Amino acid sequence: MIARLQVDDGAVCVICGATDLLGLTVCPDCGGTDPRVADRLLFVSGGRGIRTREVRARIAEITGLPHGAEPVESAARGLRALARVPAASAPLAIRRLAECGIPAAARLPGRVWASLPFGFVLLLMVAIATGVWAGSVAAPLLLVTTPLFAGTVLVSAVRGIRRPIHPYDPPPPAPGALVALLAALTELPAGRARDLLAGLTRSVRGVTPVAALPPDMLAQLEALLPVAARAARDLAMIDDTLARLQREQTGSEPETVRNAVTELTRARGRLSEYLLEVTGLVGRLQGASADALASAGARLRELAGEFRSALVDHVELPHRR
Repeated sequence: MIARLQVDDGAVCVICGATDLLGLTVCPDCGGTDPRVADRLLFVSGGRGIRTREVRARIAEITGLPHGAEPVESAARGLRALARVPAASAPLAIRRLAECGIPAAARLPGRVWASLPFGFVLLLMVAIATGVWAGSVAAPLLLVTTPLFAGTVLVSAVRGIRRPIHPYDPPPPAPGALVALLAALTELPAGRARDLLAGLTRSVRGVTPVAALPPDMLAQLEALLPVAARAARDLAMIDDTLARLQREQTGSEPETVRNAVTELTRARGRLSEYLLEVTGLVGRLQGASADALASAGARLRELAGEFRSALVDHVELPHRR
């Protein structure tokens, strides 16, 4: 009987709440496997004593594809990616696949050429050598067409290897304004910072389509949202630092440490308030009138500056002493 993965807290998408087999923080439908966010490819790895037939059965089970389907066969032999995931999610995804009986390893997209079968590479080299020889003795045109043909075949093969199988095949591209938020969500630990950023991401996704906004408003969002993502990262760092200081608290800390804690607490409050306000403003963009858009745009510009002044770079953290 094929083992099934158990759904845990790490397997729930923070945006839509759907469960995900690999435990991705942001599921594929919400953009978690967008190539601009996910920079690791998962492949079946060999040398673990598991036969290809068993791996094929497990892949078919978790993807819902027929056992004899070409994508399943290719993935089971390590000739096609199983999924594309963010670097931060790769260890958990590999562990969950191992629990399901699928040994996997992560690779950078630029190194997938290592998955090309030796026989394919050898055949391509023989074709190139034959074409060059024929071009030198009989048909000079082959000196040009043979390398072009071989290059086209090689590029096509690499593209096929890099394309994950269903349900992790390439999703529709996420709006550019969302990329910074999605990237931050895949890195943030569970906590208030990730919850606030997930709420902002849902608001941005609710403005449908984002590209239909006036150009100046879209430009403001594209400038502000990366700052909001950085603010969420800093908020998570503040929470971690405050938690550490509370654990180490003895009651006899020097005044400099107490002052730093006070400043961190204030910065935490400001960043939380700004993230909430941006979320509310973005949520009101859907169907807003021209005057409302202008008002929201002015406030978004102000928030960009206030965000930057509130970031932790301006706060001296105790552990940086």
